[in-house]
Amino acid sequence: FQSSCEGRVKPAARYLSSLLSPLPRSKQRKQLVRISTKHPALLQLDVESNLRLTARFLGDSFDLTEKELAAVIAATPAVLGLSIKRNLEPTMRFLWEITEVGGLMQKGDYDGSGGKEESKSSLRKCVLKHPQILALSLRNLSAKKDYFDEIDGGDGSHATDIESTKGTSTLAARILFGAPSVYSLSLEENIVPKVDYLSRLWCSGSDGDDCAGRSSLVENLREYPQILTLSMEGNIVP
Repeated sequence: FQSSCEGRVKPAARYLSSLLSPLPRSKQRKQLVRISTKHPALLQLDVESNLRLTARFLGDSFDLTEKELAAVIAATPAVLGLSIKRNLEPTMRFLWEITEVGGLMQKGDYDGSGGKEESKSSLRKCVLKHPQILALSLRNLSAKKDYFDEIDGGDGSHATDIESTKGTSTLAARILFGAPSVYSLSLEENIVPKVDYLSRLWCSGSDGDDCAGRSSLVENLREYPQILTLSMEGNIVP
């Protein structure tokens, strides 16, 4: 046990401390305590063959400064324990596909290491807004994308010009960039009930026209995706 502590835990703790060093000292200590209690497996990882490689991958993929990387790790320490090949790269590829299909990137921009600079910048902003999205499973992300595509008509036919993205966007892509934390919410317990309520609210004046009603719902969600992050009882329901 003592050998394990000397050989793994202490070096890992020192390295994690160095990654978090751009943060205020009080927050740095708080995060180290949080990692040791809620993510103790990270302290058993080898620094050179695991932690350092993952941290470098994150930094290079999203052009993160040391302070930004520290903020990402503080928000979701578990990301350092993910496999680059089995978890992080597939997740990045999936997020890239949402933006590609959604019309926010040029087709084929993803090259496995972050893609073209303008494309990397968009995903960088998404990750800085909500680092936790990197730790979500592909099954989780895919279920939500499929649901948003279903609302959207599945073919992007309701996409409208979005000045901020300088092009068209599907609902799934608009939510990804406008309110990425929505992807961390429970689909069945949180997202679906909100969309159902908003559909009744926004589509009540469509004179029974399902197509017009859906178009109204999609346009409103695309314009203000952040509404899905609000509390149903405290903010959405009058």
